[in-house]
Amino acid sequence: MTDDPRPTVLVVDDDPLVRRALERLLVRMNVQVFIYERSFGLLNRIAELRPTLVLLDVNMPGLDGAALTTLIRNDKQIARTRVVLHSALDGESLSRRARECGADGFLVKSPGLAGVMDAVSRWVHTPALMEAATSRLAQRA
Repeated sequence: MTDDPRPTVLVVDDDPLVRRALERLLVRMNVQVFIYERSFGLLNRIAELRPTLVLLDVNMPGLDGAALTTLIRNDKQIARTRVVLHSALDGESLSRRARECGADGFLVKSPGLAGVMDAVSRWVHTPALMEAATSRLAQRA
């Protein structure tokens, strides 16, 4: 756990390009970002960091994101951690997987990561993030 008052997002993805893009975007949103690239050891990392949100790739080598979410939900120490699955799967399939494993939500990967700011702002529930997301989306329009 950290003394930094900002919301903390743990990005878990095996693709270095996706990790880098998400990290850059979240830093611009004034979110403290931690990166993790594999499924092994993830539960311990979550227990250590106590993130506000875990943004978890579905298609991870080893245990996939849905299986990891189930493990998170079954671990009393970290079960209440907000978990959002993200994937290039279509929205319907991703929504179904998120419901089945107990994730708090889902985010379809898209070019430019268009919906990330709005989605992260919604899941961490902070007015400052909502304002940043709205401002940036308005600048794009």
